[in-house]
Amino acid sequence: MMSIMPHGRLRQAGDVMVEHDAASYRFASRAEKVLDMHASVLSEAPTASVRTLLDRGYTLPASWYTDPDVYADEQRHIFRRSWQYVGLTEQVASPGDFFRCQAGNVPLIVTRDEANDLHAHVNVCRHRGAELVSEACGSRKALQCPYHAWTYGLDGSLRAAPGMREEPGFNRGDFGLIQARIDTWGPFVFVNPDPAAPSLESVLAELPELTVASGLRLDDVKRRVRHHYDIAANWKVVVDNYLECYHCPVAHPGFSALIDTQNYTVAEYDYFSTQGGPLKEAAPNEPTLYDTTGEVKDGFYAFLWPNFTINVYPGPGILSINLFLPLAVDKTRA
Repeated sequence: MMSIMPHGRLRQAGDVMVEHDAASYRFASRAEKVLDMHASVLSEAPTASVRTLLDRGYTLPASWYTDPDVYADEQRHIFRRSWQYVGLTEQVASPGDFFRCQAGNVPLIVTRDEANDLHAHVNVCRHRGAELVSEACGSRKALQCPYHAWTYGLDGSLRAAPGMREEPGFNRGDFGLIQARIDTWGPFVFVNPDPAAPSLESVLAELPELTVASGLRLDDVKRRVRHHYDIAANWKVVVDNYLECYHCPVAHPGFSALIDTQNYTVAEYDYFSTQGGPLKEAAPNEPTLYDTTGEVKDGFYAFLWPNFTINVYPGPGILSINLFLPLAVDKTRA
């Protein structure tokens, strides 16, 4: 997917974002939590000097991009506690449909049960910890472990456990699949492994409204193409790249010819940022990249903490999305 964001400098706004040279943006409220989170594993504790350097436009300390302990800490404190995009509702359109996904390093199965309800289950059998489902997607009436045939309903309840009937104190109701929270925004499916986290609605806040205001008919969105590629970099480097467009004129000349990057508006919220750029006026007789006539008049781009982006382009409702999935301290899938 394309990775594009605005450029220009950003003034500090409350505790939400801080200024970075060449418009390298950071969520300050999130950065504060990251700083505090890493205090227990790093010699570079979240001192006043580190915070001062962030405010002056420096990145996080280099070791935070390379230290396996930091990466493990991020998995526990960020990716096991945040709402993350995992797929589209069209992938589970009918009862019985399922697909595999991940929230950080937590393996999950999203299912639609017979009552038409969505569920997100940890993809691990409760008996001996075997992987429950190996297929990427499909349709089933039940989920059966390939190791000892423990069988679960699409709602995660344990339906059968061969040979366990006579085990003293065994109760099938105690061994359903471990659940993650699941919710949707338009065609997007989100999960959160943390049962105590704020609701998806509260995290999204005004983002759905702002997306509708861009002119995009989100409920009409259907997948046309999907690409995965692995990047030899820490996930924060990939996010850093997305959150600045200083590189756009050189790396993305097509985008820079389409969108006026000198006239962006930027807004910051607790869990996301949005940017908007007007369609650049083409010179007479100069060809454009595509037909830009349609309901969407300007470019609209949003980053949702910690690793999801939506990109709305001028024209008849062209949308791309990015998910930056951390695979290792030095590897990210986009």
